Amino acid sequence: MNRANNTSTFYHSADGLQYNNTDNGTCTVIDFFAITVSFTTIYSVLMIASLVGNSLLIFASLKSKITMNVIIANIAASDLLFSIVHFPREIVVYIKGSTVFLVHGWIGSLLCKICSFLTDTTIAVSTLSLVLITVDRLVAAVFPRMFVRITVKKRRFFILGTWILAMAIHSPYFYTFRLDVRNGETLCISNWEPAFDHESTHIRYYTALLVTVLIVPLVTVCILQNYNLGETEKRQNGAFSFFRGPSTTKEKD
Repeated sequence: MNRANNTSTFYHSADGLQYNNTDNGTCTVIDFFAITVSFTTIYSVLMIASLVGNSLLIFASLKSKITMNVIIANIAASDLLFSIVHFPREIVVYIKGSTVFLVHGWIGSLLCKICSFLTDTTIAVSTLSLVLITVDRLVAAVFPRMFVRITVKKRRFFILGTWILAMAIHSPYFYTFRLDVRNGETLCISNWEPAFDHESTHIRYYTALLVTVLIVPLVTVCILQNYNLGETEKRQNGAFSFFRGPSTTKEKD
């Protein structure tokens, strides 16, 4: 296939942006209005569902007498904060058709840092809280005597630890995220310069972030869940053998 002879043109029409491939004569029409309405509706529904659902979950978890539900309430709180910070920004982006940051000056710079920081911090809190729930269930099933000594106060301390760790991991956001004017538009971007080389530092940092926030917690959850299932199965088999009593065999004369 000779790519050198391929030519294509873009032009706007009343229906949307048309992509015309002159090699084969095909023409594809992209209706940006329909895309905007679709994504805006989806994000709006997700935001409302998240606000209502997570608020009810927090209320129910805190009212419950099950102590482990405090951790579930923590996940709901992080998801609720994510919805408040992230979804409105995405809705504005699709409505305006641009990632332009609407707030300028030092307030805009502060919002750029805080919104980016909170968005990713809440994700880390959710994954770390999943590890807490898995450990809590493991202790309850395998070490019941230890489980009764884990009070609500201790669980709240562990929950606080997830927020502190998540904030510490994402603390570089307060340096990297900033407002930058490009082609007359104000954007909220991440840039490691001038203190570090942007390209190499960006790759190393987000690789480490992927490992610590996503891969390690999920692998830990899988390992602990499998161990918990194995121990539970052993206990069930032991209890079943106990109730059956000793096996009897008939001796052949």
